[in-house]
Amino acid sequence: MPYLPKEKSLVLDAGGGSGRWTLDLTYLGHHVVLLDFSRPMLGLAKEKTGRVLKTGEADLILADIHSLPFHAEIFDFVFVEADPFTQGGTKEEVLTALRQLFQVLKPGRFMVGSVSGRYAIAVSEIQKSQTVEDVKRAVQILKTGQCLAIPDDPGSLLYLFTPLELKETLEEIGFHVDKVESTVTISHFLPKHLEGSGEVLELLLDLEKFVRERPEAAPYSRRMHFAARK
Repeated sequence: MPYLPKEKSLVLDAGGGSGRWTLDLTYLGHHVVLLDFSRPMLGLAKEKTGRVLKTGEADLILADIHSLPFHAEIFDFVFVEADPFTQGGTKEEVLTALRQLFQVLKPGRFMVGSVSGRYAIAVSEIQKSQTVEDVKRAVQILKTGQCLAIPDDPGSLLYLFTPLELKETLEEIGFHVDKVESTVTISHFLPKHLEGSGEVLELLLDLEKFVRERPEAAPYSRRMHFAARK
């Protein structure tokens, strides 16, 4: 990861869940603080990261990303993979979380992570629609950015960004955006009868590698990766 400090540093894995990335970050020589608001997730993380917890290379903290229990400018790197600051579903809650992350990051250091892309997910929902109500919900996702990650579960509400909105929001908080990079997954649009074709999937993989390097493809991305410096 090019934005990680080369020297041993204090890293925040915000919304780190079961600790998938915490171990990788400790193996690179960093001290990692994994923060999550879910006790079950932290329980899984404790099992997965037991060795590095015992050696003092990592800490687990139960807390909300909207109210971080840390002093200002304490972390050398902040990692926010797979939508942790977009949970809650409203733009104001997103801004609150981003302000908290900005506050605990040291000046000149990076926050790196990813969020779900609004356009691709809305189109995918339209494709899966069985009723008029399904289509209406997909259109609302496109218009408002609010999406239930788990159907009928209000607690799974996410705010979905467009590429330009993500960049402008990070800049509004005070970050300098180094990049917003798309992860275009074309296989999501593949007809069911072709999903088992290895030849077709190989062709789509080559195409995905090609379009990921093209900025104009970003709106079609289901996941957008970003790097922003304080």
